[in-house]
Amino acid sequence: TSVSAGASWVTPASVQGDDGAYADFTATTQEFLTIKTFGFSIPVGSVIDGIQVVVNGYGTGGTAARRRFRCALTKDGSTIAGTEKTALTFTTSDSDFTNGSSSDLWGTTWSRGEIINANFGVLIRDNDTTAHLLRFDHVTVTVYYTPPSQVTMTKTDLAPANIAQGAEAAFEKLSLITDVFDAQWTAIKVTKSGTLADGSVTSVKIYADNGNGTYGVEDTLISPAVTTFSAG
Repeated sequence: TSVSAGASWVTPASVQGDDGAYADFTATTQEFLTIKTFGFSIPVGSVIDGIQVVVNGYGTGGTAARRRFRCALTKDGSTIAGTEKTALTFTTSDSDFTNGSSSDLWGTTWSRGEIINANFGVLIRDNDTTAHLLRFDHVTVTVYYTPPSQVTMTKTDLAPANIAQGAEAAFEKLSLITDVFDAQWTAIKVTKSGTLADGSVTSVKIYADNGNGTYGVEDTLISPAVTTFSAG
């Protein structure tokens, strides 16, 4: 991670580790402590469901109001994205304070690209303009997401030993299984290789099997007949 902070913060880089060293703030300016560059790895096509931020630290104020801070997320590394969480109250001893959840998007939407960007981060500041010591040991961020559907393909060769000229036959069976109940198929690409001239193939058709695992008239045609191929 990388850290930056306003001039009133003392040892802001100490927030990078769970080590008992603190980033301290005791001023009236409400300057941000910014923690970013988390280096998340999220699969392409994932949907962001929620973000959780755990802030560890404590306050020395004698009342709850004097131990309060604010927490927000940023997409650009400097400004608040969505909604800032306010009046978050530390105890007087070192402890974790959890903000957000597996379904909390902090008042905005998030893409994979925004999460893995180096400018995605956390903004922390004093809740008000009174000067009471707030101490921040470390911050952890958990991003919850739904990965894209995964497909398992099994190929079975159905090519007959002989086929009469002009006859129709099944040459390949593909079993496509997803890890969810429904999946959207955008394309099934058919290519031809070998020396057979393109014009020698009058059509290629794709059928959905009726469930018996055997090609026949009961199957449903799900593609228009392909009559042209790329060279080769």
